[in-house]
Amino acid sequence: MTTVTEAPAPMAEGPTTHTQNQAQPSIFQLMALVMRDVRDVGKNGFNDHQKYKFRGVDDFIGALAQPLRDHGVFMMTEILDFQTSVRGKMNAVHLRVAFHFYGPAGDKVTATTLGEASDTADKASNKAMSAALKYALMQTFMIPVDAGSLDDGDRDHPVGQSSPADAYLERMRKAAVWNNVTALTA
Repeated sequence: MTTVTEAPAPMAEGPTTHTQNQAQPSIFQLMALVMRDVRDVGKNGFNDHQKYKFRGVDDFIGALAQPLRDHGVFMMTEILDFQTSVRGKMNAVHLRVAFHFYGPAGDKVTATTLGEASDTADKASNKAMSAALKYALMQTFMIPVDAGSLDDGDRDHPVGQSSPADAYLERMRKAAVWNNVTALTA
C-alpha cells in the first residue's frame, strides 16, 4: 500500500517551523529519477545449508544507495504493528512497517509492507525488518531482478512493440505531467 502526503503547512509551535520548498522537485519526480538510475539485482547470495540462491536486503540497499543520495531522497521507518509468538523452539515476529521516503521539498511517499521471520535466539525482529525493507524497496522502486528482465525476460509482447508500461513511462516524461504534481499523483 502506498500513500502520498504533502508537506505539512507551517506551524507556530516551538522555535522551528517547516514549509515546503516550492523551488525543489517533488518526491514524485525524484523517485522517478531514482527508478531510472537503479541497477538490477540478481540472486547474488547462496544458502549453503539449503542449497538455493537468493537476493538479500543488502543487494537492494546497494542498488539504491547511490541513486537515493544522488537525488536527495531519504527514508525513515515506522513500525505500525508488531506481533510475536513462539513456534516450538523458534521465536516468530510479524511486523507491518511504513517506509517514508522524503525529498528536499519536504513532501513524502509512504510504502507499507509486511515482514515475518523466525529465529531461535534474538534475531527474529531484525530478520522481519530486513524482509519488510527488501520488499518495500523492490516494489516501490520497481527494481529489476535481473539484467535480462530489462530487455526481454518479462515481456509478453513482441519485440519492437510497446508494452503498457512503455506507454505509461512515455506519458510520465511529458513536461505537462512531469512538472505538475497533480498530474503525477493521478
